[in-house]
Amino acid sequence: MTSDLFPRMIEKMPEGKFGSAQIEHFTITEEQSTFCRLRALLNHRASEFISPGRYARLLIHGGVMMTDTDMERATNLELIKQARGHVLVGGLGLGMVVFALLAKRPKIHSLTILEINLDVINLITPWLRPWADPRMTVLNTSVFAWVKRVRDPKFNTIYMDIWPNAGGNTGSEVDQLREHYQPMLSPKGWMGDWQTECRRYNERA
Repeated sequence: MTSDLFPRMIEKMPEGKFGSAQIEHFTITEEQSTFCRLRALLNHRASEFISPGRYARLLIHGGVMMTDTDMERATNLELIKQARGHVLVGGLGLGMVVFALLAKRPKIHSLTILEINLDVINLITPWLRPWADPRMTVLNTSVFAWVKRVRDPKFNTIYMDIWPNAGGNTGSEVDQLREHYQPMLSPKGWMGDWQTECRRYNERA
């Protein structure tokens, strides 16, 4: 199902670099995939499994920020299922969810993306433009700063994905973002975050 909703990012984002941000393509062989499967079983972490194939990854200052591997697709799936109306997303990443969200016509009325790293915006958005439309707005700002400046908008869907890794000491940030953005959520709206989806993904394994 996820393969139907998300594009193969190596077909959308060519390799390139802008300042601190870089896109790389990489290959997972059958042997590497088997090793990943065994490691995932031993650690009880489904997120460690990667199917054989070619993938894209976004690096910032040389560290991996996002890929389009199995885990990334699965943990962003709930956003695509729930999204409707006016959508706010924290974190641009590879732009993978942008393609899936904008394909939900006519359910998505607007898509606002908050991205703190201007290099990421300059690297990713040129490759979004051929498929983008007036519904999409990308703002160069922190999710923590923007919410303090803007109070009026109401969103039907709010989703935060600003972390390079799952787990760690992110719980307080998740709670803080939920508290700050709850007033912007319309009645019967949906709010989610990547950390919660990662935890649920591993619990289902």
